[in-house]
Amino acid sequence: MDTIRAFIAIDLPPEIQASLQQVVLRLKKNIPSGVRWVQANHIHITLKFLGETPLSVIKRIILILPKISSKFHTFPISVGGLGAFPNPKRPRVIWIGINAPHMLMDIQKMVDIETVNLGCPGENRAFSPHLTLGRVQRYASQPELMDISNTLSSNRIGELGSFNAQGITLFQSILKSTGPEYVKQTKARFQNDSPSDMLE
Repeated sequence: MDTIRAFIAIDLPPEIQASLQQVVLRLKKNIPSGVRWVQANHIHITLKFLGETPLSVIKRIILILPKISSKFHTFPISVGGLGAFPNPKRPRVIWIGINAPHMLMDIQKMVDIETVNLGCPGENRAFSPHLTLGRVQRYASQPELMDISNTLSSNRIGELGSFNAQGITLFQSILKSTGPEYVKQTKARFQNDSPSDMLE
């Protein structure tokens, strides 16, 4: 069965990605090792990670995304605040926070329901919107973990900017030795914007 590794997300404008890149460069000065940093142009708000998905299901997802997006209008999202999961003292994922209206939660819930109806696994944890900057390596040493924790505790990141979310995008994730490559499969736009467009 032909499959692709895929996820559904809200993508970010270049100016927000550029601000996130500056934050990564700032953190790297105090965290020289122990973290796999995410390329700024790969940072997005993940709504649903699909994993390996049959192409037959992908085609159906492409059809339902405009139906979901048509129920929502564009809305503002602000970006700022630094944190870690599960917490800064035991960091596994380093993130920048986002502030958005409850509509974002509604969109994520609808995406989850509709994809589950197509046979995709449901989310088993509560949606916590964020922007992943880096992932702590599994075998990071104790000194590296100390550097990470101290840097997170001593750095304060204010608001980096804001933007209007324009739609939801289906990405294919192609795993390569140099890191993942993300390819847009389709973008379904919210109301008050141009109709959804399909990308070759």
